[in-house]
Amino acid sequence: MIDDSELIVLTTVALLQDAGYEAVGRTEAMGTSSALLKERIDLLLLDVEMPALSGPKLVELLSERGATGKLRVVLFSSRPQAAPAERRDEGRRQP
Repeated sequence: MIDDSELIVLTTVALLQDAGYEAVGRTEAMGTSSALLKERIDLLLLDVEMPALSGPKLVELLSERGATGKLRVVLFSSRPQAAPAERRDEGRRQP
């Protein structure tokens, strides 16, 4: 699991381990391809928005380096999604 929030990483890893899964977490995307090549990882939980490297860009780089193989990737965000009406109103100033 990779997320720039240490709290989210620690919580998610603990929940997965409590459920019987072997889980590890990182707060940085850098170095992920090396870790994937060294360890047998079946599933990667990956934050969409990270400061240094976005989740989708990381998946693209991993794929180019052949580090994905049969790896399943789940992209997620801890940021709440705005409702459609709220997204339309973003950027508009109220009088």
